[in-house]
Amino acid sequence: MPPQFQTETQAKVYANVAQILKDQFGAQARPNDQAPQFNIRAGSAYVTVVVSPINDKATVVRAYSWVVTGAESSTELRQFLLEQNFNMRFGGYATEPGTGDILFTHAVLGEGLDTDELMWTVMAVANTADEADDQIVQRFGGQRAVDRT
Repeated sequence: MPPQFQTETQAKVYANVAQILKDQFGAQARPNDQAPQFNIRAGSAYVTVVVSPINDKATVVRAYSWVVTGAESSTELRQFLLEQNFNMRFGGYATEPGTGDILFTHAVLGEGLDTDELMWTVMAVANTADEADDQIVQRFGGQRAVDRT
């Protein structure tokens, strides 16, 4: 059963994203039946791609990955993440409210989204999460996303 959409534009962009991910990742891009999103495993990272409406005519496509869960929240960790954000070409680190889990996220407009733009988005998130998780765990503790499942 396909997810419910809030706007026609969201449904159209979702269909475009679905086709691109199917073409690029095949069965590895698993749609979520409950929400307009997909999950992809890339190395030690899991990437979620979500299609959300901004308004009736615009959408945002956000790719994010949990990088580390359970790291000790500290000023040093937050400073590290902010400094890393400064050097990022695409996306940035965030912490999930309430849990402190570290994510890496990047968003693009959905209308006119093409294969190259979506792939740059997904791979930037996947590669950053896959490369950073070991470094963050070593310095600040916690678990990589792949280790908690």
